[in-house]
Amino acid sequence: MCGIFMAVERTRPVHIADLERARKCLEHRGPDAANSMIGQIDVDRGRSYFGLAHTRLSIVDLDPRSNQPFEKDGATIVFNGEIYNFREIREERLAEVRFRTDGDTEVLLEILRNEGIDGISRLMGQWAFAYHKEGSSGVVLGHDRFGKKPLFFLLNNDQFIVSSTVTAITAYTRQLIHFDRNFVRSFLRHPLTPLAGENTPYEEIKQLPAGHVANFDVNRWTLDHKAIFQKAELPDVGLSEMDLAQRLSKAVERRLVSDRPIGLLLSGGVDSTLILSILKAIGRLDEVSCFVGEAGNSADATFALEAARAVGIEPTLINIDYDRNAFGDFLSVCAHQERPFRLLGNLIAMPQLYRAVSETPIKVVLDGTGADEMFGGYWDRYFPFAIRNAMASGNLLWLLGSAAAARKDPRRWLSAARLAVRGHFDQLDPSLREAFGEDILEPKFDSYGSIFGVWLCPVRIKSMG
Repeated sequence: MCGIFMAVERTRPVHIADLERARKCLEHRGPDAANSMIGQIDVDRGRSYFGLAHTRLSIVDLDPRSNQPFEKDGATIVFNGEIYNFREIREERLAEVRFRTDGDTEVLLEILRNEGIDGISRLMGQWAFAYHKEGSSGVVLGHDRFGKKPLFFLLNNDQFIVSSTVTAITAYTRQLIHFDRNFVRSFLRHPLTPLAGENTPYEEIKQLPAGHVANFDVNRWTLDHKAIFQKAELPDVGLSEMDLAQRLSKAVERRLVSDRPIGLLLSGGVDSTLILSILKAIGRLDEVSCFVGEAGNSADATFALEAARAVGIEPTLINIDYDRNAFGDFLSVCAHQERPFRLLGNLIAMPQLYRAVSETPIKVVLDGTGADEMFGGYWDRYFPFAIRNAMASGNLLWLLGSAAAARKDPRRWLSAARLAVRGHFDQLDPSLREAFGEDILEPKFDSYGSIFGVWLCPVRIKSMG
């Protein structure tokens, strides 16, 4: 990951001290390089001003020539993420361009300059960027399909500020921000609720929705955005005829694009084990170092080790001890993510695991995050959605097959089926409202499972007598 920051001032120049103060808030996101710059934008009323800052975690083209803010022929960009298919785009769509780097940042800049925002639909990867072209009174923003990379903004009468973090925005403005009460209520009722649309936990701060591009018109001082992706829509890169196995293999292959060593976190679950098996099948297992977290007599770790040994490798075992610093680690996760989370064991364990991996040469890791949502993982969390969907579509064959697969532990399957019938779910994705109806979103007050709950428990206990 990297850190990006852009400030547009309507009437006053950007002060370099303010810009540097914001940049320092991004240093944890990019330890390899840090730069900033200031400029001006000619508008009808005269002149506005902008400042850009970037902190870099170098993954592709490690040479300083790819440092940012990246300027070329009057165009400037700050970019966080990775374009997995940048080499194909460079060869197929930008063959006439003279490149001076071997990275994806310059490819993104040239796509925007040559094809505009329409060219973004051809990108595979994850990204958040701010782009300005000399002579234009607009600033273009972009956010990847699933909103993997953060892209926050603040807009008032005099300032438009874009950043990877909320803290960089507040460091620049030196203004207090406030929790959105609606978010707090929603979080306490549905701790897994994602941040939908422009909403964030803060009243003054918004985010560019996932899969959107935006144009900030400095002349009119307005921000307009539109969706260029749908979550269920496959990008137009020839994947539509592939079967599931081919799609998964291709997805793993694309994520091996890196000029630094790559790691794989094995959790013992179907998701990361699937990635392991794909790496073995495509003959690229030797490019990845595997890690297993062990919290003590863990069945997950035992299975992860067995899976690794079955393909002929011995992973690095990392002991996770839940020591006295564990709760502080959990609070650090909330601080870096700038939002609360449920107080779960994995949110205590993962910081230790990531810290141990970061102390090795590995700076890029693959894991199965997100696969549970796609494949109905976890008996009490995602699997009931799959059951409910099968019930709604009358897919009796799938229901019988899943029940047969769970014959060694039928109670869990029956428990998930009861949840599906009753409709007691957390809100995992706003699109599920349309898919399953309002009844599945019955509130479930879980103050004990949230960081807000840690603060509010005494109040709740007292009110219950």
